[in-house]
Amino acid sequence: MPKSSSDPLGHLRSLRTHVRELQRSLVGDLRAFQRASDLSFFTSPSSEDDGKVSVATTCTALMALIDAGELHALLPPSNGSGRRSPSEVDEGWRKLFSQVVAATWASSGLRDLNPFTSCMVIRAMGFLIESGVLEASEALELEHFRPRKDDSRWPPSLLETELSDVTTPRLKDIIQTIAKKAPDSFVVQKNPAKTTLAYWFVDGIAKAGINLKTRHWEKIATWATRQFYEQLTYVVAGNDPLMDPASLAMAACVIGRIRATCAKNDKLSRLTEKLPSRVELTHAIEKVFDHQTDSGIWHKSFPLFHFPKSGAADYCFSFEFLEAILVEFSDPSIIGRPGILEGIAKAVRWCDNTRFRFRIPGRTFYGWNAGGEVTSLAASMPEAWATSAVHMFLRRLDVALSQCLQKSILTRFRAEVPSGEKWKGMIDVDIHFPGGEDSKLLDVAAEELIRPVEDANADEQTLRRSSLEDRRSALLFGPPGTSKTSFAKAIAGKLKWPLLIINPSDFLSSGLEQIYVRVTEVFQDLMDLSGVVVLFDEMDALAQTRGNAALDVTRQLLTTSMLPKLADLHDQARVIFFMATNHQKDLDPAITRPGRFDLLLCVGPPNWDQKLGGIERVLKGLPSGDPEMVGQKLRQLSQLPDTRKQLDLFTVADLRSFLEHLRRKARSKTTVAALKTIAKRDFQNEVANWSENYITLNRKEKPKGNEMSLLDEYKGDMQASRIQ
Repeated sequence: MPKSSSDPLGHLRSLRTHVRELQRSLVGDLRAFQRASDLSFFTSPSSEDDGKVSVATTCTALMALIDAGELHALLPPSNGSGRRSPSEVDEGWRKLFSQVVAATWASSGLRDLNPFTSCMVIRAMGFLIESGVLEASEALELEHFRPRKDDSRWPPSLLETELSDVTTPRLKDIIQTIAKKAPDSFVVQKNPAKTTLAYWFVDGIAKAGINLKTRHWEKIATWATRQFYEQLTYVVAGNDPLMDPASLAMAACVIGRIRATCAKNDKLSRLTEKLPSRVELTHAIEKVFDHQTDSGIWHKSFPLFHFPKSGAADYCFSFEFLEAILVEFSDPSIIGRPGILEGIAKAVRWCDNTRFRFRIPGRTFYGWNAGGEVTSLAASMPEAWATSAVHMFLRRLDVALSQCLQKSILTRFRAEVPSGEKWKGMIDVDIHFPGGEDSKLLDVAAEELIRPVEDANADEQTLRRSSLEDRRSALLFGPPGTSKTSFAKAIAGKLKWPLLIINPSDFLSSGLEQIYVRVTEVFQDLMDLSGVVVLFDEMDALAQTRGNAALDVTRQLLTTSMLPKLADLHDQARVIFFMATNHQKDLDPAITRPGRFDLLLCVGPPNWDQKLGGIERVLKGLPSGDPEMVGQKLRQLSQLPDTRKQLDLFTVADLRSFLEHLRRKARSKTTVAALKTIAKRDFQNEVANWSENYITLNRKEKPKGNEMSLLDEYKGDMQASRIQ
C-alpha cells in the first residue's frame, strides 16, 4: 500500500483496495469467537469456557456484522438445511439480543447496570433498529433481569441506584434514567464521566429514532461542550499530563451527533447556537491526528475505568474513536485533508502489521488485540471485541473513501443535480412497442426506472450496500433535437441524483490513439459511483463519416472496449445510465442485446397534441405573448388532418423556429399577434413548406449512397423500442 501518490484518486483507490482486503476476513475472524450453544461471542481464546454471555463483546460483534451486512453469515442453517431466509436471520439475532439484554451486565467486578455495558447495549440496540432487524417498540420493552446478588465489595453505579426498586427494568427505563441523570450516569466507579460512553449512548438513541426531552439534550450538550473546549485547550497547548486525544475526539463526535439531531428537530434548533461550530470540531479532529504515533495508533492517556477484580485499565481503543470520527466527519472535505488522510493510512498499516494468529487444538483465531490486558497481548492472542472494533473502522473507512472518490469524480466531470422541475416540464412522447402495445415515455420511465428506486429509498449510501434489482439502463435513439438529453436530466432531477454527462470529448481528450486507455479510465471512474444518473451523450460524433467502415470509430469503440465495460456497469447496478444516439442503426448490434441496456426507447418528436399541451415549454424564452392564447390560435389553424400529421413531425426546436418565422414575417412583436393576422390556408401552406424543406425530419432530404434519410430512419426506429 503506497504511502503517497501523485494521483489523488489512485491513492484513494489503492487505500480502499487494501481496506477491503482486510475486511474480507470479518466473518472468519468472528466465527472463531462464536459459541455454538447460544451464538454469543466470547472475548478471547482463554475465555470460551467461562459459561457467561460476554455482553459488551457480543454487542460489538453484532454491530460489526450489521455494519458489513453479514448478519446472515454467522447464523447456522435452519435444521441443517440451506441458508436461512432474511426473516429467519432477523429472528435469530433478535433472540440473541433479547438474551443479551436479559443477562447480567456485571463483569470482572463491574456491577450490573454499570454505565459502560449499559451504553454499549444501547448502541447495539440502535444498530439493530436502524438495520431493520428489530422494531423500536419491541426493543424498548425488552427486560433486563437483575441478579439476586451483586458484588457488595464495589459501590453501585448511579444508574443501579436510581433503578434499585425495579427488579426487571426495560431498556426504555434504562435509557430514560441515563438521559435524566447525564452526565453523572456516564461515570464508572469514581472515574470522571467519559465522552466515549456518552457517544455510544447518543449514537444508539439517534439510530433508534428515540426522542429525549429537550432539557436532557441540553444537559448532555452543555457537558460535552465543556469537555470539548477543555481537552482542545490541553491538546493545542501540548499539555501532556492532562491531554487526552481520545476524549477530545469523542467529545467532538458527541457534539457532531447532537448537531445532526438538532437539524432534524425544530424543538432543538436553538441548542445548535450553543454548540461548537463545525469548523471548531474539524480543527479538533486535525489536532487529534497531530498526536498519532508513527505506528498508527495513539498513546493511552486516561482510562475509562479499572476493572475492580483484576485492576486492569480499560481505555478507549484507537479504532473505537477512529470509527466514530468516520461516522460523524465523513465529509470528503474533512477526510480528504492531507493530515487526516495520511493518519488514517497509518492506522490501516497498523492493522496490517499487528494482525495476530493464535492456535489452540482444533481452532485458529485471527484478529487484533487492544493492548489492555498485557498477558493476552504478550501471547499474541486476538480479542473478539477489539477485532470487531477494527472491522467497524475498516467498514466506515471504506464508505468514507468511496464518498471521497465520488465527490472528486463528480467534480471532475462537472456533474450536478438537476432541478426536479425538469420532470414536470417534460413534454411526453409516444412509445410504440412490438405487438401494437403503445405507451408514453414518461410512464415507461416512471414505472421501470423511477418507482423501483423511490420504493427502495435508494441513494448513494444504500446502493453501496445493496444493488438496484430492477431495470437501470436505457438506449435512447431517434432524430436529433428530440430532448434525449433533457429526458436524462429530468430523470436525475426526479430522483434528486447527480447527473454526469460523458461526451465524445471525454474519450478523445488524449487523442484518437489513446481512446482505449481513456475508455478504461472513464469507466474506472464510473464504477466508483453510486446513486448517480450517467448519460453517454452525442456518441454519434465519434463516427467521423457515417457509413464509412474505415472511419467508423463508434463501432470499433463499442465492440472492443465499451461493450464489456457497459456490461460491468450494468451488473454492478449502482447507477442508472443512458446512451443517447441519433443513429441507432450505426451502433454495433451487440449494444442492443440484454445485459447492457434494459430499455430500448425510440424518442421521437411529441405529437401535435402533446406539443400543444406543453406550449408553455415550447414558447419559453420567445416573445410569444399569452401562451394559452397561442395554443388556442394554433388549434384553430391546424384542424386539417394533413396539417396535423405534418406538425406531428416537428421537433420542439423545429416548432420554435417555425413560430419565430411567422412572427418575423408578420412583423409582429408577439407570436399571438402574428397568429391573429394569418389565414388558415396560409398557415397550412407554411406548415407544408417547412415540413418539406426545413424541419429535422423534412421530406426533401436526399441521402448519399446507401444512407437513409432521417425520416426513413425514424420510421424504422419507431418499431425498435422494447423492454428486455
